[in-house]
Amino acid sequence: MRVFIVTVNSATNEGDESNVYLFTDYDKAYTAYKEFIANEMEPGNSWVGEIEWDEEGEPIDIERYHYSYDDNNSNESDVYWRIDDLSEPVCFVSIELVGHDIELPKCKLNTQDLWQLCNEKNWFTNGDNYQYERMFKANEEGCSLDELAAIIWICSDKSWTKEQIKDEIIIREIYGETLFNRRYL
Repeated sequence: MRVFIVTVNSATNEGDESNVYLFTDYDKAYTAYKEFIANEMEPGNSWVGEIEWDEEGEPIDIERYHYSYDDNNSNESDVYWRIDDLSEPVCFVSIELVGHDIELPKCKLNTQDLWQLCNEKNWFTNGDNYQYERMFKANEEGCSLDELAAIIWICSDKSWTKEQIKDEIIIREIYGETLFNRRYL
């Protein structure tokens, strides 16, 4: 299985921020990557400051800003975008899209981890005890990741999609607890 991670890292002398977004679909990841760049180029939105951009999307003041990017949108290599304010000791924004191949056998979180994940994310709030037991049984019998995400989605409110639930399960399986600050679009 291939997953795509978009990271947005920003830093100034006053502080920094790092956000990670996980996608199982390249086109969605690439769209988010481009939206983050467009947002960063909007006046008043950039961590780096009020940057004037030329028609090709490059900073006009090349003495003050170092700008680099690689964007081939081929789904074959990683892409990145970065702007640094050279007049400050620390002031940059970096946006990257990186693909990772992962191997997930049949999804099998232990019952306690699955219960904890459902409670942390406020999932399965529309299911009863019988449905909960059946979800745990399906998980113990090694149901697929898609099946488990669908079971949870059906018994949850509308604030989560099946893909988001699936992504959270993948993160829990791979990384244990959390992966930086994750947000969904």
